[in-house]
This record gives sequence, structure tokens and C-alpha cells, in this order.
Amino acid sequence: MTIYKNVINYIETKNNVEKIEENTNDILARKDNKYKGWKCWSGINCITISSNGDIYNASCTDKKMGNIFKDDQITPLTTPHICGRTWCVCAAHLNLKKVKSNKYLKYVRED
Repeated sequence: MTIYKNVINYIETKNNVEKIEENTNDILARKDNKYKGWKCWSGINCITISSNGDIYNASCTDKKMGNIFKDDQITPLTTPHICGRTWCVCAAHLNLKKVKSNKYLKYVRED
């Protein structure tokens, strides 16, 4: 059975950096979805709008960006923010770009 691979992770090993392609569900099952303190591109590459019109960076609701019913102008995030959540729990948002530190920026794909 072939599993759809929708995430590329770069794992630092003793001698180099290894590229691993896998599925977001595998990351969730291993509980490797802890990114608190990492730079995250949510709010740049995606947004979530709640039923009351609140706009957030993603389903984690880490950063509120405004409200479509109350705010005249919404300013989207333009730079990655530091994640404040312990867990990234949405498979759709788990595959967003994230880096632990600036030294890994060279591995981030440009859109």
C-alpha cells in the first residue's frame, strides 16, 4: 500500500541533514507535532475564519488577525511568527513551513 507523502522534513543527524518524505498522519501518530517556539508560516500560507468572523493564522488560533464583520481592514501576517502552541493538531496545517531556528531557513522552499 502506497501512502501519500505530503510533508518533507529535514532531520539533523550526527554528520549531515537527512531529507524525509512522509504523511502528516504519521507525524501525528508519533506525536512529533510539537513546534512551540519554532518559526511558523501559518497566517501567511493559510488562514482560518471562525463562524463569528474571527480570522486566525490557522486552526490552532495562535494569532488573531481580525474579524471580517467588525474590522474595516484586515492585515495578514507577512513574516513567520513564533508558535505559542504546544501541539500542531490539524493535518492540513501541519504541512505548513516551520523551522526550529534560522540555520534551517535554507531548507525551506520558496513559494
